[in-house]
Amino acid sequence: MIATGAQYNKPSIPNSARSENVGVCYGATNMEAQLCEGEEVIVGGGGNSAGQAAVYLTQVATHVHVAVRSDKLSDTMSRYLIQRIETHPKITIHYQTEITGLEGDVQLERVQWRNKATGKTETRPIRHIFMMTGASPNTAWLEDCMVLDNKGFIMTGHDLQADDRFRSRWSAVRSPMLLETSLAGVFAVGDARSGNVKRVASAVGEGSIAIHLVHREWQRCSGLTRLARRRARLVAILLEAGDIVRVQERHPDLIEAVHESMTTECLDLELFRQAKIVGDDLLFEVDR
Repeated sequence: MIATGAQYNKPSIPNSARSENVGVCYGATNMEAQLCEGEEVIVGGGGNSAGQAAVYLTQVATHVHVAVRSDKLSDTMSRYLIQRIETHPKITIHYQTEITGLEGDVQLERVQWRNKATGKTETRPIRHIFMMTGASPNTAWLEDCMVLDNKGFIMTGHDLQADDRFRSRWSAVRSPMLLETSLAGVFAVGDARSGNVKRVASAVGEGSIAIHLVHREWQRCSGLTRLARRRARLVAILLEAGDIVRVQERHPDLIEAVHESMTTECLDLELFRQAKIVGDDLLFEVDR
């Protein structure tokens, strides 16, 4: 099971690393909101997360600035949220603006930003900045062996089947299960998975489901391994006896095992093909 998570995209702002946890935040939850009650804050980003953070922070902050690098809010932001931000009296949107400086000794005390169109620079006494600039999954080591989406997140389950790369990498005869990657028997959960909802509770739930599926798949594959050994034993007996009728009489359980397993799914496609061919041949001789 892969649960390597993701890391926040951190803009290259001077002193940003030093200001982490003492003014620079990468999430706007109730915990962070309590720290900036009655203060002026700034949100960096123009996507849906930035918009939601800005609206949420108006409940505690005196004013919320939103620094957007482009000349408009992201297309991923809902029209309803854009209208709320643009009309909210406690929110000011700064388009074509980038944060250029963070000042303060122990705690962040001032934030500087610059308008790229006019070149105008402004510094405000702000002690809390919320960087909502997305995250990148820790999946670079998987590029050559799994199907990833265009942002590097691991594709799983039903979403895989719509991708053209799926057929060339999938080795099982069945369809991928929930949370299963393009490598059969390997599952992905949490922030590294494509389509995740970026919540701790959701990641924990996905992990529990994946562990259950891993155990179920392990048990099924263990049963197939035992079946393959029984088939190999049957082939050896056939070669030694040279008489299918005598084998059927002496080992009816093996013949029945081959018959019952003809529609059994197999994790290893090549093993399944080989076993099925052997099974078909044996059944043909027995029926004859």
